[in-house]
Amino acid sequence: MWLFTKQGFYSIVRKADEQWHVRARARKDLENLNRLAGTDHAIHRSADADYRWRLVVPGEAARALIGKLADDIDYANFKGVVARTPGQADKLGILHEIWELMYRYQGERENP
Repeated sequence: MWLFTKQGFYSIVRKADEQWHVRARARKDLENLNRLAGTDHAIHRSADADYRWRLVVPGEAARALIGKLADDIDYANFKGVVARTPGQADKLGILHEIWELMYRYQGERENP
């Protein structure tokens, strides 16, 4: 699952029954998540992986982290809040590109 949040961008996968990887392209995004959740999960560096940074946590912890991200939604416009969030505004151009691609996808689906 991909999550674009005002705390950062995350890819969350389950590698084994109780081994969830909360992955990020930027270490600061995982630091933000730990700070938001009040946790201190170890941040692992995987130099050869497509996502360099990750938390490896059990399912209960992964669900708690996702819940904290949901609780952190306090805005009516996502791209607007990212633009105003220190340490995240540099992702705004990328978010606009993703928005545009998905907008085109939507249009293609409406008129098959």
